[in-house]
Amino acid sequence: MNMIQRAELTVHTKMGPGNACTDIRALFERAKQKGVTAVAVTDTNSVHAYRCAEQAAREYGVKLIHGCELLMETGGEPCPILVFVQKQRGLWNLHELISLALGREGGTVTREEIEARRDGLLIAGARELWLA
Repeated sequence: MNMIQRAELTVHTKMGPGNACTDIRALFERAKQKGVTAVAVTDTNSVHAYRCAEQAAREYGVKLIHGCELLMETGGEPCPILVFVQKQRGLWNLHELISLALGREGGTVTREEIEARRDGLLIAGARELWLA
């Protein structure tokens, strides 16, 4: 019997910088109930939720995708970019990108900074991912 696998690729939690009120344990419990097999935690410029998310993912048997939403400078309104960790090097690169963003007004990174640190990361603009 073929099982349809479903993933939620952009979830903000209450551990992020004030852009959501989602409780992590409740999120993974609900994902399990609804048949969602993977959840990407993508708080803006933050990885604070990872430890709690890892525990909840194990408890409910739902795969955790480590991610983040970064804001990329565009010369106008910042563009949200979804970044997913593929391997350990990617986690280091994501931490560097977050540090750069948090170090400047507006919390943004440049396209060049993202390109220089893309090893181990899967990167997609939010609009591109929505259309996919």
